[in-house]
This record gives sequence, C-alpha cells and structure tokens, in this order.
Amino acid sequence: MKNRILLISITFFISSCSTKINPDDVIGIYRSAGMNTSDRIYYGLTEGTKRWIIKSELELLDDQTFKYNMCGTYSEGKWELTNNKLNLIVEHSEYKNDSLATLKTPNFKERPGLLRFKIKTDELVGIVENPNKRRTLNKMVKTNSTE
Repeated sequence: MKNRILLISITFFISSCSTKINPDDVIGIYRSAGMNTSDRIYYGLTEGTKRWIIKSELELLDDQTFKYNMCGTYSEGKWELTNNKLNLIVEHSEYKNDSLATLKTPNFKERPGLLRFKIKTDELVGIVENPNKRRTLNKMVKTNSTE
C-alpha cells in the first residue's frame, strides 16, 4: 500500500512539473475545434462551461504578432508567452460588419478570457467569463505552420 501511494505521489509530481514552452513551437494557424462528448463533459465539470466558440481562426506569426478572426470581429496585435500561457495584446480590433463598425469598436477589456489561452501541445484552451457570468470554452487546434 505504501509503495502504491509513493508511486502515485511521484507520478503526480512528475506530471505537474511543467517545461518551458519554446515560442517557435506555438507559431502557426489555429482554428476552432469541434466539441465532442468527452470535451463537453470534461470542460463542463472542470470549468463549468456549457458553450463553446466556433468558426474562429488565430494566426501566430514568428515576429510575435497575431491576426485573430472570431465571430464578427477581427483583431491584431502582439502575443507573448507567460508561465506557459499565451496572452494576446490587441493593438487594433474592428467589427467585420460595416454597420457595427461605425457604431463602436470591440472592447476586449470586458472579456479578457478571449485573449488568454493555456497551451496543450497543439491546442489552445481559453475559458471566457461573459458579463452574465456564463463560461464559454474557446478551444483551438493547430492546423499548420506559417513557415
């Protein structure tokens, strides 16, 4: 029994150690991932999400800039890695619909989760806290490199 507990403890310790992510490894194009049943259950239980973002595309360029097409908005700016998380710093954003663009510009300060992702191999996972306190999953999968 003691050996089993020791083995479980060592396994947990090793798996919890994170290695630093190389910026070159995240460069590429990411697209919204379809949600399968296991993702719905896992993220529903662990993150409290019941919705997910679809039809978005994020391009991370090697000069640490990005282009982000999401729903009805387009954004660009700089990206950085901090504690193995991807942070997008928006320098320009606009609505794709001209009639909306004349009224206002998107305000990402209201929904910062749209711009932060955990990095999981070739996936980016973000949890968006909406103003109404509903949590939305923003899961993207790397599709190819920009090189």
